[in-house]
Amino acid sequence: MEHIRWPPPARRIKIHVLLPATFLRDVPHLREKTVRASIIARTLSIFRVDNVTIYRDVNDNKWKEDARLLKLLLEYFKTPPYLKKFLFKKCNELKYVGVTPPLKAPSHPEHQLDFSSSFRSALIVKRENKIFAEAGLPKLIEIKNKIKVKHGDLVILKIAKSNNTLYGEVTDSTQIPHYWIYNVSIINNFALLIKKLHNSNNLIVSTSRYGDDIRKIIGGFQEALSNSKNVVLILGSPKEGLKEIFKRFGLDLVQDSDYVVNFIPLQGVKTVRTEEALISTLSIINLLID
Repeated sequence: MEHIRWPPPARRIKIHVLLPATFLRDVPHLREKTVRASIIARTLSIFRVDNVTIYRDVNDNKWKEDARLLKLLLEYFKTPPYLKKFLFKKCNELKYVGVTPPLKAPSHPEHQLDFSSSFRSALIVKRENKIFAEAGLPKLIEIKNKIKVKHGDLVILKIAKSNNTLYGEVTDSTQIPHYWIYNVSIINNFALLIKKLHNSNNLIVSTSRYGDDIRKIIGGFQEALSNSKNVVLILGSPKEGLKEIFKRFGLDLVQDSDYVVNFIPLQGVKTVRTEEALISTLSIINLLID
């Protein structure tokens, strides 16, 4: 049935999530930081989010360190297990990744010969003037199409078979007909980012407990979603709401957002954590656009 199809379909409307750099700052221990980042990674994947941007939400010098840790963890979780040992060195920041559940997204085959998707993330390996790739298969596979790649490049392959031999063709995520995994980036200039997003005709949705009650605007909101190609969902930090963050960078929350929405009306706790807000919000958006 359609609702349990695997791999899940790619979204017609792309979802872009903006997370504050200080998302993990209020958590004192690296183990809890790791678990919280894992929740975010799983939420992004569950709801088929295409892009996540970690934005600067404070004016101190520590934000870069905060952002780098969050990005490292999100990238580690999105990487298929068979590539982790090649792409990540042992470091203290990844000390507790073993306590988190596996992602099992479409980009993560369950076993070596799982071809539920014909695409694989792979690492280019050059040997004896031939181009091969480590793709989590029983042995390295040869690259057939002529394309400029170098040793150590991370690519996406389309896997095919010829004369009972597997080979790969380098492609890109736009050629994958189903959902793959999220991309991660960091942005320094929040105000410039918002301006660029507006100029690119995105639907900018800011989350706030002081926003419009989703129950009262759901009709118009769903219509706006259906007429959009890209939806940008912005979340505040554990310490501050988006009103304060927008004001800090010379923006106005209402004027610089297409919608400011309270997705959890009559919330039963005084404060909703960022990861909880993300789950709640994406579950509603998922219902409205699919």
